[in-house]
Amino acid sequence: MQPSPPEQAPSPDELRRVRAAVERIGRALSYAAQPGWIRLDLQARVTVDQDEMTVAAVRPDGSIPSGPPSPDARGAVLDLRRQMYAPSRGAWLSVRVTVEPPNQLQLNVNYNDDPLWSRPVAGSAYRRDLQAFPRPPHLVSGWLRSKLDEPA
Repeated sequence: MQPSPPEQAPSPDELRRVRAAVERIGRALSYAAQPGWIRLDLQARVTVDQDEMTVAAVRPDGSIPSGPPSPDARGAVLDLRRQMYAPSRGAWLSVRVTVEPPNQLQLNVNYNDDPLWSRPVAGSAYRRDLQAFPRPPHLVSGWLRSKLDEPA
């Protein structure tokens, strides 16, 4: 794999938009969660055709109930992906947002690695995703290239 070219740093306006989107996700997760959590963990895998999102709520007793995010949180995740898209790198493939009280938010995005869906995703979904969110050919990872080569 070739190293990625250095990317231009995001502008202050871009950083503010991303921060606002992540805060929106955090608020939506917090409002929808049952009381008593000490950490919320949203994991999302996304293409333009489908998404797979799960929220886990870590509790003081060590239990970790999980389920789908609220519609507001799901919408905020999809908005975040659109906002973070850049032609020089493409759109991220998966994201993890962690919320810890009182107001700590952590964002981890994955632009290159296989997002490891729980159910297989057809190559056509990735082809349509790259049409909607193009990226330079040298940033199409080997696993993704293999998916794109799958018959329709």
